[in-house]
Amino acid sequence: MHNTLQILNVFLASPGDLLEERKIARMVVDELNASIGRPLGWRVELYGWEDTPIGAVRPQSQINEEVNQCDLFVGLLWERWGQPPGESPYNSGFEEEIELAKARRAKTGSPEIWLFLKKIDPKLLRDPGEQMKLVIAFREKTRSEQKLFYKEFDNSIEWTSEFRRRLSNYLVTLAGTRSFPATASTPPERTESTTELLELEAQTREDLPKSSQQAIGLISTLSRAISAGALETSQVKQIEDKQLARILLLAGALQASYFKDELLTAHQANLIYRERDGINPSKSERLLLLRTMLASSEQNVPGWAWFRSDKTAKAIVAIATYDTSDEVSVGAIRFLRELKLGISPQEKKKLLETLLGRKSENCSLQAALWLQSHGELSDLPFLLECKLDDSSELSIAAENASLAILQRDNPIQALKELSETSQKPSEGIATSILAFAQDADLHTFLKHSNPTLRKLSALELHERSLLTGEMAAALIKDINNDVQITGIELSIQLGEFIPSSQIRSVVRPTSLLAAIGSTSSPDADRIIVKSLETLSPDELKKKIDWYLSDGYLAYAALARKYFSSFHDQIISDLSDGFSSLQKKCSERLLKEFGEAGRRQLDQYDGKLNNFLRKQYTAAALDAIATYGSSIDRPVVEEFIKTADFDTAGSLGEFLGKHGGAEDAKTIIDLYKKSWSNRDHLLNSALQLMQDPHSLLSDSTIDEQTLAKIIRLLDNASISAGQNSWLSLLSSSSSDVRKAIAYRIYATSDSKKRRRLLTSLLSMPSYYYDAVYWLDRMSYAPIEWQSHFADSLQKHLDQPFKKDWLD
Repeated sequence: MHNTLQILNVFLASPGDLLEERKIARMVVDELNASIGRPLGWRVELYGWEDTPIGAVRPQSQINEEVNQCDLFVGLLWERWGQPPGESPYNSGFEEEIELAKARRAKTGSPEIWLFLKKIDPKLLRDPGEQMKLVIAFREKTRSEQKLFYKEFDNSIEWTSEFRRRLSNYLVTLAGTRSFPATASTPPERTESTTELLELEAQTREDLPKSSQQAIGLISTLSRAISAGALETSQVKQIEDKQLARILLLAGALQASYFKDELLTAHQANLIYRERDGINPSKSERLLLLRTMLASSEQNVPGWAWFRSDKTAKAIVAIATYDTSDEVSVGAIRFLRELKLGISPQEKKKLLETLLGRKSENCSLQAALWLQSHGELSDLPFLLECKLDDSSELSIAAENASLAILQRDNPIQALKELSETSQKPSEGIATSILAFAQDADLHTFLKHSNPTLRKLSALELHERSLLTGEMAAALIKDINNDVQITGIELSIQLGEFIPSSQIRSVVRPTSLLAAIGSTSSPDADRIIVKSLETLSPDELKKKIDWYLSDGYLAYAALARKYFSSFHDQIISDLSDGFSSLQKKCSERLLKEFGEAGRRQLDQYDGKLNNFLRKQYTAAALDAIATYGSSIDRPVVEEFIKTADFDTAGSLGEFLGKHGGAEDAKTIIDLYKKSWSNRDHLLNSALQLMQDPHSLLSDSTIDEQTLAKIIRLLDNASISAGQNSWLSLLSSSSSDVRKAIAYRIYATSDSKKRRRLLTSLLSMPSYYYDAVYWLDRMSYAPIEWQSHFADSLQKHLDQPFKKDWLD
């Protein structure tokens, strides 16, 4: 028992929409102080903005004093960013506090910073307000930089468990590894005879496993360090990193035996992993390492170097079935999905029975997702129970799993169940089932109450050339917007002209575009051009009018559909900046409408005319990029220097088709300016270059573009640039780190990857996610490494998707 307690000053920062979570934090602190605090010799003092006294000075200044004194900074963020604190360059008190903590940590190494992000309802992201926009920007910056520890949570229950687990684990770590300041009570003195007895015991217990012998030797080391005054100073480093790592693993295993939900933190796990060559884990320690690795959802806990045997699969199944921690069990089941592991009927039956009795929504959800690919007819009762759950996410996943199983084993029954579903089915699964439907069944599905099935059945009928114009027209009148859009697109494919006004009434701007005041939609423009392409050249020419809102779209349709006959006019229009076309339309307007036409002309000032000129120019260059030839290059060259996001993509596409090696860098620059996703431009640039691997070390290329280039380079170029691998794995961009890790897997053997990982771990600093993926694709059982590589590829394809495995 400790007579004098060490104080851990914790500052809790958050905007005002997390009052419940703040109350919970205080409750957890009181609970830990009363339970494990005194035995460990520590007391937690929690401070927040509620504790600020009313005074004459700026309240935020008083709060900042506490931030400057804290040992641990805990940030909480949800939907609000907060209000400006006054006389400050920051947008909110929360921002000022966390920036102050970060600056202090960069300078002094303290405080420890934890950030917890409460998950936001996706519906709110569709139309975020000003507060939400600031929150989203901060979240994205934190996620991309990966400089702060952060953890997401769903609700107050999850927050309670997470904060209690991390804070108690931190206290135990402090008690076992941190130095005590001079004010602490002097620990009992170790006599030399005690040390000798410990050493003697270590020497005479050779019958013990190596892990136990190592732990006994560690106690001797600790005894000598304590005797030398390690607990009395923070200046002299008495314990080496490998010894600290061994202590953390031993303490973690002991703690886990008392607190079943306790795991290692990411920092602890990575230190232990780095020093793994000097560690012989015991069975309980190996279990802790595996459970920690399975539970991690942040791509920052390595550990496969300890689990290379085929027996690991059995251990994962056992943990999924019997572990008492939802976090660990969920992670284990997700590994079954990721590794595409099938298990014996007996193991699966026990797992599903346990999950039903456990009533854990998250565990059942992962199981349902796993059963989509590994389920059998015997698993349907479990999925039926999941369908009855109140959670829409779980019931939808269970419905999709049931349909996938039936589609594999009983297609007729799958079609029947699909017709009876009230959920929104997976479009991939539903499309596979409808492919086996009779024509008459598809006509029935056209009138189904589920809009997804109405849309997919229409697409299948069109695939079979059975969809009529009348059917497509009925879809346009559907009450569901997705079905309406499908009806419009199918009508156009059948040769029907749909007026632009009708298309715009259905294909509306995204919430993001609407939020900034836009009334147009790129998708609508694309569909309108397709519709206009159903008209004859003469009909299109009548619709090309400088003073009609969709005149430039008619020009785009004419330029694309009838390029060869309209080519000379396109070149002429580009050469004179469309002045002839504008003049012709002005004269026609005056002739037809007289004074009213004059008033309309007066409304078109220089700014509006320049905007229209850009639209027509973009349409013309897009047609040349698609259908032009090298003889058009002189005209195209004139626009490269002034390229903007409307024209850069088309210009890059043209150079990619008709340029040379000297144009590669220009194409890359045009790619960076382009508005839409045009990765093929980068591919064109790489095809033109003689030494594309040189781009791997080109500091003039921004990280976002570099990540795309890494994924597009061929294996030979990746291998040729292997001198850059280590620096790329150390890039500040997580996209670059993950992209090169994926390509390294494709161009090297596991021995080479292990050597690279060793080099990375020997660097003064490194990113945990780079270690995480290299460990997976270097040390896991060989047949699993390819699954982990596939998983990384899916993650790179869908970086912002919460669950990228499907």
